[in-house]
Amino acid sequence: MKLNKKKEQELKATITSETSDALGYQNGKLVQERSLALDYYNSEKMGNEVEGRSQVISSDVLEAVESVLPSLLRIFTAGDDIVKFEPVGEEDEKASQQATEYINHIIFKDNDGWRIFYTWFKDALIQKNGFIKHYYKYEDEFLKESYKDLTEIEYQALLVDDAVEVLNVEEKASETMVQTEQGEMPDVQTTFNVDIKRKSSSGKICIENIPPEEMLLSKRAKTIQDAPFVAHRIKKTISDLIAEGYDRKKIEDLPSYETTNNNQEDISRNIFNDSGINENADPSMREVLVQECYIRSDVDNDGVAELIKVICVGDSNEILDVEEIDYIPFSTITPIINPHRLFGMSVADLVMDIQQIKSVLLRQLCDNAFLMNNSRVLAVENQVNLDDLLSSRAGNIVRVKNPNAVVPMQA
Repeated sequence: MKLNKKKEQELKATITSETSDALGYQNGKLVQERSLALDYYNSEKMGNEVEGRSQVISSDVLEAVESVLPSLLRIFTAGDDIVKFEPVGEEDEKASQQATEYINHIIFKDNDGWRIFYTWFKDALIQKNGFIKHYYKYEDEFLKESYKDLTEIEYQALLVDDAVEVLNVEEKASETMVQTEQGEMPDVQTTFNVDIKRKSSSGKICIENIPPEEMLLSKRAKTIQDAPFVAHRIKKTISDLIAEGYDRKKIEDLPSYETTNNNQEDISRNIFNDSGINENADPSMREVLVQECYIRSDVDNDGVAELIKVICVGDSNEILDVEEIDYIPFSTITPIINPHRLFGMSVADLVMDIQQIKSVLLRQLCDNAFLMNNSRVLAVENQVNLDDLLSSRAGNIVRVKNPNAVVPMQA
């Protein structure tokens, strides 16, 4: 869809405003709560630890999530059919059976259905909502082929194929003697050695898990399909964008995406990765921030806002493509629904305070046991050998000048 300059600037300004006001942007309250839930699930330190004292962490959030997850997966993946179409009449029985087999093939054969549901449910149990994206993906595969000694007709047959790109051709002329009525006559034949690249196009329905921190949703949203603004933020390489057909010059001028811009939720998830900027020596593998926006806007000036898909890149939201679409290709679930709101509550929200209380009590119990077994003592100055007293070997002798020179302090 082509937009005039004025409309493009208006759309860019709208996206920038909606992005900064969306739930999930930067380090807002939602991001902080989900980040905290991830920290509790990973049994990260609570921040109030004291050196030399117990720092044990109770893992109640992890135990609660992992105890619920198998029951949920069993409901959806234990049977033969995750989806089943019921026929309305006798004439529908064959069609409904075919539809059932087809949908289950898409979920479990074309896509890794078990892992998709596992990740979807786990995101929801820890971070309030789980998200998946479903769409039809077109794939182009390029295969290199070589042919030798092709005739003129065979060579022309390759050229008329739109899926074939000739990379290299070598023409050879060979002379043979042919018996004719006039006797032997020379016959010149031309053959071709050809290297080609053949394009093979295919496609399939894809179902992908989306990390919650990559999703932005309008605060006015009650459901995804009715949301005035939904965005999926993801890192892509320059090579990926050029392969998708976007203008190379516009793409190569974009600034790199810096990992230091990650929000706290992203950092909490990447517990095994060191933060920092990864400078790739290959310019084509440089990463930029891509935002796939679904927004309602009156782009054709008919007074009615249409649902459009806008691909923009960088913090400046440089628009690469605008397309009018029929639906928003995301779905979400939440364990505990918050009425009239898109985001609900997670199991982690219910258990985090219990984990905190148990962690505090366990630490005090451990500290008390340590003090009982290694109690502090009162020592009369110059009446006890301090070197003996500081040595905690079993059966150690402590030399004193007075039997009451060392008195244990009650723990």
